[in-house]
Amino acid sequence: EALLKPRSIVVVGASAQEGKIGNIILSQLAQTNFKLYPVNPKAGHACGLRVYASIEELPEAPDLAVLAVPAEATLTAARACVQMGVKAIIAIASGFGETGKEGKMLENELADIIHGTGTRLLGPNTLGVLDPASGLDTNFLPPQRIRKPAKGKIAFLSQSGSAAIGELDAASMCGAAISAFVGFGNRLDIDENELLDYFANDEETSVIALYLESF
Repeated sequence: EALLKPRSIVVVGASAQEGKIGNIILSQLAQTNFKLYPVNPKAGHACGLRVYASIEELPEAPDLAVLAVPAEATLTAARACVQMGVKAIIAIASGFGETGKEGKMLENELADIIHGTGTRLLGPNTLGVLDPASGLDTNFLPPQRIRKPAKGKIAFLSQSGSAAIGELDAASMCGAAISAFVGFGNRLDIDENELLDYFANDEETSVIALYLESF
């Protein structure tokens, strides 16, 4: 619920600079009714919102954290989120287990950070989530590069980001509509089994489409 139906969201790596991943994600979320907390060490303002210099400065623990920062900075941000009591994290960055030995070491460290806590993690190396009903959208590709489906009854779950981009774009072009999209990337914590279980019991979902690279 914290991942897919949050009330408050912190975007770590939020940016006022157009074209930056942190700006694209924040801009999309700023058009919704979520309570948003942009975070960037430079502070200032972005998308009409006050930017906090750190997670520790936030007035409350948000339900969801979107980490739009590089791999090593993801570890620092995840640690701060756990200490703050954030319920769910989306780790966008690549550069983890999919890149080889050094990336796998970073991924193991990330696993240690969340292990045994009340914080769950989606990713890393993920497009995150898209919920057309609420406007929750952490896909960092701008609208001119991908069309996104309208609200419907298909839940689309994908391990691959590149496959998901093609499928979402094609679905939108063909008029297929979705209840949600979730990219689970390296599935360090949240995996396809939990997502299948969740959407099997979701009243807004009639069909589950699943793309897996391995079981």
